[in-house]
Amino acid sequence: MKAFSSSARRCDSAFTLLELMVVVMIIGLLGALSFPVFAKLKRAAEETHTINNLNQITKATMTWAADHGDKLPSPKYSGDEVDLPLYWDLNTDGEQGMWLNGVVFAAVYMEEPVTDADGNATAPSVGAATNLADTGKHLVGTVFESRIATVRNPQERDWYRNSFAMNANLMYDEMAVLRNLPDPYLSEKQISKFDPATAMLYIDCSDKNVVMAEDLGLIMEASEERYDGKRIIAAFIGGHVTKMDPDDIPDGDIETDRESSMYWRGIMPKR
Repeated sequence: MKAFSSSARRCDSAFTLLELMVVVMIIGLLGALSFPVFAKLKRAAEETHTINNLNQITKATMTWAADHGDKLPSPKYSGDEVDLPLYWDLNTDGEQGMWLNGVVFAAVYMEEPVTDADGNATAPSVGAATNLADTGKHLVGTVFESRIATVRNPQERDWYRNSFAMNANLMYDEMAVLRNLPDPYLSEKQISKFDPATAMLYIDCSDKNVVMAEDLGLIMEASEERYDGKRIIAAFIGGHVTKMDPDDIPDGDIETDRESSMYWRGIMPKR
């Protein structure tokens, strides 16, 4: 009789199959309810990381400019400018990685420059880094990476699609015209020419590392891929980085539309 009572107590203290099913259902329900919240928090963390990276890039750009006559780096350097610093576009396709490789990583990935008989540098020599630069593998994990882009596109092999683009539409200096540059917009630009609060410097872009007003579709594409079309992240010469509605980006003619000119060129249009 004593043994039977002990066994009964053990049986009474155990979960029945129905009770276990109820517990599992409750856990599953709680998990389903919390998943959207967790996903939202994860997305917010990725966006914050991206903003921090872009903030560092912007500050570093301003520091670079302070060390180079208060001029912003050019969106692209060909390597043969007459009186501009000697840089090299490590990416061979002529489109992507321009300001990144030409300014930021030139000293890291460039071999000793070629010199003439008098010891003057004539042209840089590109080494094994060229292959890396073709797809941007040398920049993965750096502050130039848009974390939310890499998370949303984990299979993307062209790293430049997961990065930021420099606004090449910022108004060029008259000196660029006097130099007879084929594209004055691809030149160094004096910071004092721009309104720091409204002159956009960098922005999310799904393709190139250099963007102009006519490439607005690539910005919209990045917004859809990374933020479900709800926002886009941009940095301004004043140093602030902000989230903005992509529909708020002016799409008028930058030569005649005042708002578009302020955003893309950084100054008021000529009247």
